[in-house]
Amino acid sequence: MVQGTTGKWQPLKSETKTTGVVKPGIVNFSLVLHNHQPIGNLPHVFREVFEIAYRPFIEVYSKYADRIPIGLHISGPLLEWLSDYEKTYVSEIRDLVRSNSIELVCGGMYEPILPMLPTRDRLGQIEAMRAYLKTEFGANSSGFWLAERVWEQSLATDIRTAGLEYTIVDDSHFKAAGLMEDDLTSYFLTEDRGNVLAVFAIPEALRYAIPFKEPRETIDYLSRFRSETGENVIVYADDGEKFGSWPKTNKLIYTDGWLKKFFEEIIDNRHSVKMILPRDALKKCPPAGKVYFPDASYREMMEWALPSNVQGEFEEAVEDAKEAGVYEGLRNFLRGGTWRNFLVRYPEANRMYSRMLHVSFLIDKVISEKREGAIEARRALHKGQCNCAYWHGVFGGLYMPHLRDAVYANLIAAENLALSGKRGFKVEERDFNLDGSSEIFVRTDHVTLYVAPKHGAQLYELDLRKVNFNVMNLLQRRREHYHDKIIQQAEEAEEERRRYESERRRAHDLVADLVKTVDPQPLDEGDLSDFETKIEKPLDVETIHHIQRSKHENLDQFLAYDWYPRLSLVDHLYDPEATIERIIDDPLMEKGNFISQPYEVVARKVDEKSASIEFHREGHFHISDPAPVVQVSKTLLFHEDDAGFAIDYKLKNESSRSIEFVFAVEWNLTLLSGNAVDRYFAGDDKSSLGSLETRLDVESKSLAIVNEWDGFLVRIASDKKIGFWTSPIKSVSQSEDGFELNYQQSAVFPHQKVKIDCGREFSFGLRFEIEYFDARKNQ
Repeated sequence: MVQGTTGKWQPLKSETKTTGVVKPGIVNFSLVLHNHQPIGNLPHVFREVFEIAYRPFIEVYSKYADRIPIGLHISGPLLEWLSDYEKTYVSEIRDLVRSNSIELVCGGMYEPILPMLPTRDRLGQIEAMRAYLKTEFGANSSGFWLAERVWEQSLATDIRTAGLEYTIVDDSHFKAAGLMEDDLTSYFLTEDRGNVLAVFAIPEALRYAIPFKEPRETIDYLSRFRSETGENVIVYADDGEKFGSWPKTNKLIYTDGWLKKFFEEIIDNRHSVKMILPRDALKKCPPAGKVYFPDASYREMMEWALPSNVQGEFEEAVEDAKEAGVYEGLRNFLRGGTWRNFLVRYPEANRMYSRMLHVSFLIDKVISEKREGAIEARRALHKGQCNCAYWHGVFGGLYMPHLRDAVYANLIAAENLALSGKRGFKVEERDFNLDGSSEIFVRTDHVTLYVAPKHGAQLYELDLRKVNFNVMNLLQRRREHYHDKIIQQAEEAEEERRRYESERRRAHDLVADLVKTVDPQPLDEGDLSDFETKIEKPLDVETIHHIQRSKHENLDQFLAYDWYPRLSLVDHLYDPEATIERIIDDPLMEKGNFISQPYEVVARKVDEKSASIEFHREGHFHISDPAPVVQVSKTLLFHEDDAGFAIDYKLKNESSRSIEFVFAVEWNLTLLSGNAVDRYFAGDDKSSLGSLETRLDVESKSLAIVNEWDGFLVRIASDKKIGFWTSPIKSVSQSEDGFELNYQQSAVFPHQKVKIDCGREFSFGLRFEIEYFDARKNQ
């Protein structure tokens, strides 16, 4: 079994098998590693991966560097960390670059998915990294590392405009264009608007072979492409983390000596396998032809980009083709979606993406006007474009709150820098999230927020500008294709448990009967212990089906899905008997039709010191037939002296009889960690009511969420005592380490039981307040 770029163990593809005939001649071979840690990744992860992968690789490689040149791409976030904490390592890389042992491959500085950026940011990211490599390493890069190998044809123009000559993509890109594996004996040329770019192919067979098969098998694979002229090149380019930080690889590669054997095998075959840097291959080898690619990424990424239900259908189609014996002939044409589909699959990704574009346009204006703070603002913007939080596959990505937080923190910081201390209200209405409907953007000295009138007049972003923190960095619980595997594992585990218990009881009865025939004394349970240890017990079911594949037990019990987007200012009319236990996952408790439904903007007043925006909807309370008509209006109020804002509700009963319900305004807020001791709920007296994973049912004038680490609290307050319900929202996702449970946010429901007579109104007011204090992280 071998492990591919997905982190999943799979059989080596038949493509790696040789024909049995070793061709004479030479094959040129380029080895390129890609080392990356995303913006916002936890400090201990940087340290751990460095110690078990990056450092030991260079320690082994340095002994062979004079005979085996390699390409190396190190992403900007990792480069900056290395420069701060591992200067000796950086110096070693610098020496290897100067000796022409290592070719540093350029990329976007902060590892963005290049197609999602405006052209100015594409070029800005590349220029920033080229300058960094030149300054720190003296490297004049000619190659471009394409993040996640996400290709769109316009990139040829951008990469060439930035002064680079080549990039590297997967063989799946070439196969989607109609080429076969045996055609990929050298780089190809592609172009866009007259800009010609060289493109190398990465054979999937090598991605699955290195470092999981014996080194000799790589040599055998390369032997297929030998030629007498030696005008050829095969490129392996993949994650450097595979060399020590992926499961079980550290022992394989360093303790068991795989990497040393690999280098020795190359040296032993130096007369037929010539190591070459990609930049030198461009000079030595002619192109194999010209090609135009469809939008593409590596095979696995295109599968992950499909909608969850379609992923299952895609897998079934692949299995059907395999059973019919036609898969090998069809696999080049069985393609998934495109990377941009993630912006449809996950509205959270689209919200970050559209927020990024909003900030990018602002900074472009600031730069054109040569205003103060423009350069720092652009750098923060580029950090906020780091790709990992914008998508999800086998890696945690979008599901990781700290990665999303890093995106938002940098985008908010970029916006603040671009504004350069400018004060005053800004209220703007246009289609910010690119969904065809207008949203309202409000910025004060203290907060930035977005409201979507056509979707319940709900808040979908709420930034605290002073601390660069989006307290609505949220994620909706939704079905993922791999959840079926969790359910299947749970069912298999239960079946194994029942089988084992049945065998145990049967053995117990047999032994008891045997003992009674010899000694009529009552049987002590301890008398069975020795015998039972000899029963053929199956492998530990929990270990095999849960712990080994899951980082948490009983994950199947956490597979709940939200039937509406959990945002803030979500207006609920609940059954009068509603409780927090009943509402959190039961849509039947909802009796109103205001959630995510269109509201009308009926009034908007803005001046230099204040703003008010009123939203209105006429809906129904579905408690009887015909359903009573209810009018809901909510007004957002801002003033320059307030750190937060106020929300005034008026509900009017338009029916011919009185109605009774629980009115709740749902907020979803996050401080990234649900059980950290420095993040908790607090009541009127500011004493702790429990961690953010606590389910509360309390009466109070206010409920605060306290963040001692970053030095702030946010409070939802009322002028009178009202009820507060809270519940943690946790998601089940997958990462390279297996299935896991992640705290995403806390749902908070300020509520009140309401009875409104015919034609009468009910008022309900809330305030969102912010307080700042000394942060623990600075102490």
